[in-house]
Amino acid sequence: MSAVLDPPMHIDGRELRSIRTRAAIVDAWLELMSEGDLAPTAKEVADRARIGLRTVFQHFNDMNALHRAACDRFATRLLQSVVRVPAHLPLDERIDRVVQNRGRLFEAATMLRRACERQEWLSTEIHGFLVEWERATETANMLAFGNELMAMTSDARDTIGRAVDALLSWSSWNQLRQRRSLSVEQSAAVLRASIAALLG
Repeated sequence: MSAVLDPPMHIDGRELRSIRTRAAIVDAWLELMSEGDLAPTAKEVADRARIGLRTVFQHFNDMNALHRAACDRFATRLLQSVVRVPAHLPLDERIDRVVQNRGRLFEAATMLRRACERQEWLSTEIHGFLVEWERATETANMLAFGNELMAMTSDARDTIGRAVDALLSWSSWNQLRQRRSLSVEQSAAVLRASIAALLG
């Protein structure tokens, strides 16, 4: 996932202003999203960033491109807080750490995911971001539980691996938290028990 990063050294003032303006536009979109606006308009973004409306479209071709850039910025920030789960730990401890990490990330990302799923089928950029998200979580699951999965037959590994991926997805977390109104602790307990039953 790409991101709007800190500007490189040794660039001229005009380019630096452009980088800062682009970052301000992305941050404005993220602020509005975090406040509950799942589809901020260009004018709302411009007003929040304190720039002219035309400036938004000097940096982004359309709002989908801005949405994708905001997703990348958000994901980069979020991934900086991810703690790797060592593969040598006992299975129950790995499950507990993975579920704790995933629950914390999903809670932080709920508004962004809702905004993305609202727009996914209208935007190849947003669909691509969600595909990358799922691939990243699947890779993390394999790193955490590869010992157990690789000990299975090929067919079992495919089936159980996909079941673990489904359980540790944002969609499952949202189902537990929003549709079934479970607390964070209750949702985590459901996931821990389900994954332990699959892998244990």
